[in-house]
Amino acid sequence: MGPSASPPKRIFAASPFVTVGALQRLTNGVGRSILLARPEAFDLLGGNATAHLRERLVLSADTREPFEEDGAGEGAVPTTPALSGLHAKLVVADVPDGGRVWTGSANLTDAAFGGNVEFVTELRGTRSACGVDAIIGDHGSRMGLRKLVEPYEPATAEGRDLTLEEVMDQRLADLRQMLGRLRYVADCRKHEAGGFELTLTGAPGDGGAMDGAEMEGLAATVRPITLGEGASTAVALAPSGLNVRWRVSYEAVTPFFAFHLRPLEAGGAAALESTFLINAELLGAPEDRAENVMVGLLRNKADLIRFLLLLLGNIDEAMAAMTGGDDSVWSGSGSWAGRSASEALLEPLVRAYARDRGRLHEIALLMDELAKTETGSSILPEGWAAVWGPIQEALGWEADE
Repeated sequence: MGPSASPPKRIFAASPFVTVGALQRLTNGVGRSILLARPEAFDLLGGNATAHLRERLVLSADTREPFEEDGAGEGAVPTTPALSGLHAKLVVADVPDGGRVWTGSANLTDAAFGGNVEFVTELRGTRSACGVDAIIGDHGSRMGLRKLVEPYEPATAEGRDLTLEEVMDQRLADLRQMLGRLRYVADCRKHEAGGFELTLTGAPGDGGAMDGAEMEGLAATVRPITLGEGASTAVALAPSGLNVRWRVSYEAVTPFFAFHLRPLEAGGAAALESTFLINAELLGAPEDRAENVMVGLLRNKADLIRFLLLLLGNIDEAMAAMTGGDDSVWSGSGSWAGRSASEALLEPLVRAYARDRGRLHEIALLMDELAKTETGSSILPEGWAAVWGPIQEALGWEADE
């Protein structure tokens, strides 16, 4: 998992998914190693690949913590549901100078440590705080994780073969990773008949060529996220990558595209699918696109006030303004009565200045964008400059210091 001054003397690992290569690299030469995984992971590994481990553990068939019951007798209902589905990723090592704990997003698989982008945090301390026994505990105490686990032996020595569904799921993951590694550019050009032509290209890096055979038995579609499912276009991979285009309106120009992958085969594997989002480099978009899209979303002063309240974290106020109609924002009942919208915003603005100034910087960016267009300037509430000016000036002083 990470470099250590001395090799570990003992390891405890928890991971839903495990591959033989990753397990061997982690535990090779380390005595008394313990692995906690899902039963299906052990069955895939097989008894031979896990024979060197001191313990092979899975979540207990009854991992229910002590609970109070609603009612009494046979009809009592547990208030704490049973735990199921191991999802934790953890490695603990006893080393000569203490204990190490690594936890994060990485499973104990070859992909996690040989290609995926993962995030792992390392903790260091004494064995009593960060050692194997501190995490899993011993057999005698049955404390901590020991209360939730039980021994498990793989069903076969060699491990079972992948099912069709598992094979297709892995192929979808491989295709997703391959598509995710492409360098994406979205080129926007005005169309002679109006609107824009938006072309998405994805090119492989380091001069490598794409292999269309990777998509055999799989279907992939892509669409700009500003368009509905009906705009999804089939992806065809060429050695140079992919090239897809759409005719879009001014408002639909975007650098964000949604991919959808699925197997073509009938049967259980057909239910598998994978969806992910990419952010392309956007070229040729109108310079004022962001400002005009924002104005298009914030159609009037009421929309702007509600949005500002949401940015300030005043969800209840925003919902009250939303359900009260546009006029309620500056002349309705409740906390807005008798005050202009700008005056009503003063208190949450000052509160944000005292507690969370990051929210005010977001508002400053929004107002700067709105001020760039005539329509945007027209939806600013009356008296806004008098309320916002001193706060913006104070934020400016902080930036200068």
